[in-house]
Amino acid sequence: MTKVALVGLGMQGRLLVERLRSRADAEVVAVIETDTRKIGRSVDEVIGVLSGVDVCVQASLDGVDGADVALLTTSSWIKETVPLIEQIATYGVNVITTAEELGYPWRQYPEISAHLDAIGRKHGVSIVGAGANPGFLMDLVPIVLSHASEEISGIAIRRSADMRPHRPERLTRFGLGRTRQEFAATGAAIIHGHVGFTQSIHCLADALGWELDDVREHDPEPAVIATAPRAGAHVVVEAGTVAVVNHRAVGILNGETAIDLSMYLGFPDPGDDVPQIDRWQLRSRDEVRTVDVQPPWTPFGATPSTVVNLLGAAVAGPPGLLCSADFPARALAARGSGGG
Repeated sequence: MTKVALVGLGMQGRLLVERLRSRADAEVVAVIETDTRKIGRSVDEVIGVLSGVDVCVQASLDGVDGADVALLTTSSWIKETVPLIEQIATYGVNVITTAEELGYPWRQYPEISAHLDAIGRKHGVSIVGAGANPGFLMDLVPIVLSHASEEISGIAIRRSADMRPHRPERLTRFGLGRTRQEFAATGAAIIHGHVGFTQSIHCLADALGWELDDVREHDPEPAVIATAPRAGAHVVVEAGTVAVVNHRAVGILNGETAIDLSMYLGFPDPGDDVPQIDRWQLRSRDEVRTVDVQPPWTPFGATPSTVVNLLGAAVAGPPGLLCSADFPARALAARGSGGG
């Protein structure tokens, strides 16, 4: 039985509780939060679901002591996540984090990556950046697909993500609900779109043995303007404002685009010119092979699943800083609903 501590009980933390309740191989032994409105209350009271998790939310990271692994879902950013990982590791507890910048940080943050790797080795724990994207859809999946080709000369991935379930604080980074003028006038520090393109591109390039010339993340651009209000779970996008954005990043090899990643993100409607599909195209010497998945994976389904399916692998894995692609394929298989 793997003893699990949850660090963060926001949306992803709640989804992890729901995933873990159906597993016979895991037990939630602690939940840690900084939100004073949640501290001291039972998990069921906070999330509004009878989860079977019989613990109260606490404020101190000391609560991870005794767990086998901590699932850290507090931030997308590496610099906000590192201090928490450092403290968790001192208890000899493995860490799986959904921080996108930790999905594959070695190229973008070499010094921090080396530091975290040393921390993991010192305390004998695995520190794993995981999630749907980065972690799976734009890095691990194309790496596996390339296994059946002799060589790959280019990869293009197109994804669509319906953001309707997200809370306002998460949607701010996409500029939804702004007019075109407001969108154009808002700086990239606020509207920065998807976090993780750079990590996925670096992971892919390193796996394929490519030394890229450059990685370029483009600014998000409006793709659909709503003609009528569109309601999400917490936010309404009004008519005349941005309902869907497109965000793209590329990896340049020998002066050419070798990796091309893009996503539509927002509140798409059936009549929009937005494909509701996830598509992978792998280019080799004499063909282009295309794989389509419909409906597209969502972060509310895929992200918590990728995390809980790594529990056993992370606990049994080698110490140091790792990513999902470092584990053998059989270690990543779905093991919910009683899987041991």
